[in-house]
Amino acid sequence: MAGIPGGVGGALAGRAEHLYTARASDAGREATRQLFLRLVSVDERIEDLRRRVRRSELLRIETDQDAMRGAIDAFTRHRLLTTDRDPVTREPTVEVAHEALLRSWPRLRGWIDSAREDLRNHRQLATEAAAWVHAGHDPSFVLRGSRLDRLEAWAAGSSVALNTDEREFLDVCIRARDADRAAEAARRQRERFLERRSAKRLRALVAVL
Repeated sequence: MAGIPGGVGGALAGRAEHLYTARASDAGREATRQLFLRLVSVDERIEDLRRRVRRSELLRIETDQDAMRGAIDAFTRHRLLTTDRDPVTREPTVEVAHEALLRSWPRLRGWIDSAREDLRNHRQLATEAAAWVHAGHDPSFVLRGSRLDRLEAWAAGSSVALNTDEREFLDVCIRARDADRAAEAARRQRERFLERRSAKRLRALVAVL
């Protein structure tokens, strides 16, 4: 791919590009894109940074699971990703091995730049979903109002795939909102019915008098 710089960063980028183009299927290439988008943290105040992610989170992304495993293993085997264990949970983790790759691999830069706003929205949803899961699916953690409406609209058109926890959390929030709206509509209908009945009784009473 044109535009790969020289030096150590260029060597890393060349190796990454070779591994990407070697993915034989569209599923393999899409899994690679989703993988690396999960492994970067974007912040408008600072430069992009690598992000350590639990392997289980990666394997729950809504994409081809065999392709995702293949991408993780291939990039790890070629030392572009590194694995470790979470110091608290001891779960296996995955991380970009060299932060220089975030700046030197043109394809990755393109993915990040085109998905920057998607990534910010995704991190917000992921944080809310993780808190909900950690709290044992406590209903008080369910999103409501404009935040939910915004994230629902974003998820419907985003190219950043959710994982199963995030999808479940979003679906639970949407169902809770829809139930609230249905209950409110039923309450208003009941009030209108009672108002009409009261008016009818009043008219009947006036007629008798």
